[in-house]
Amino acid sequence: MSSEHEHPIDERASAWLDGQHGLAASDAQAMSSAERRRLVDLQWIDALLGHAAPAEAAATDRSVASVLAQLESPSRTPKRKTSRRPVRFRRLLPAISLSSVALAAALLLAVGFWWQRSAEQAMAMVELSYQAALAPRDRTYSVLVERTNGTMRPITAHLTVRGGDKFLFEKQGPLGATIRLGTDGVGYWFIPPQGPIVRANSDEFLPGWMRRTSTDLPHLQVSTLLERMRDYYQLQRLPAESLVPGGPELSHLKATWSAGKLKPSKYGRTPPEQVELWADPATGVVEQLVLTLPIDASRRQAHEVTLRLVEERSLSDEAYRAEYYAPERDSVMAPRE
Repeated sequence: MSSEHEHPIDERASAWLDGQHGLAASDAQAMSSAERRRLVDLQWIDALLGHAAPAEAAATDRSVASVLAQLESPSRTPKRKTSRRPVRFRRLLPAISLSSVALAAALLLAVGFWWQRSAEQAMAMVELSYQAALAPRDRTYSVLVERTNGTMRPITAHLTVRGGDKFLFEKQGPLGATIRLGTDGVGYWFIPPQGPIVRANSDEFLPGWMRRTSTDLPHLQVSTLLERMRDYYQLQRLPAESLVPGGPELSHLKATWSAGKLKPSKYGRTPPEQVELWADPATGVVEQLVLTLPIDASRRQAHEVTLRLVEERSLSDEAYRAEYYAPERDSVMAPRE
């Protein structure tokens, strides 16, 4: 069947490409420039189809041979060598530049490779940052919490972390008193504006304590957040950028939750929908994190939280102990609900 869009040279080109007879010199000289371009286009698509179809053609040949072998009749039909390329498809191609088809195919392969490579590089960056966060170094981050409805002023605080086992969260209270909570790597503690120090043996009380600071941070360890990003988020590498004009370029990536429906854990923590990370490309030290949290209209919950590295300095172990900040206060264990 011929197509109304078939180019005048397509029939002859099919015969040449199928090897039925070669291209004579006189034929080549008689071709117009448009016909030569068409022939080149057909050679492009023929090569692409040849790469895509050899396995299928070989399977067809094997099937034909198997059927013929089972036929015991002496008058069985002789085996005919079939073309390994879909000739009819080639003849139905419109008379346009088929080099664009080959280019599109090459671009699709390149985009797929780039996407996979980008995800691998993002994963390597998160792993580097995770290892840097586990190092026993004291790093202080400023915390900016923006509320859901946008009518309240943003909340500011500071978070100091050491490795993956110690942290100190500090926030100025409404009357000037500082609210603190943290861990020395053994137990957890909370210092309210007034009253005794509240202690606990596990982190199950942290969400309740954080709500009393009006902050609702999902994680108080940078290393924990990076671990969750590695295990439960789809990572995408973004172009490197600086956080300040003229500053050093930082590795940049976006992580999107990919582990099913977002819901609070048994301790009431809802993971971020999305996390953006900026880190030193050489050391992996996290310079900034932006957490986008699910909006909960039922209560005034934080919607976006930004952590930005302020300083890295050596602190004593006392900085992570409650009695260092409130030596005169008594301690009580957190009541079980």
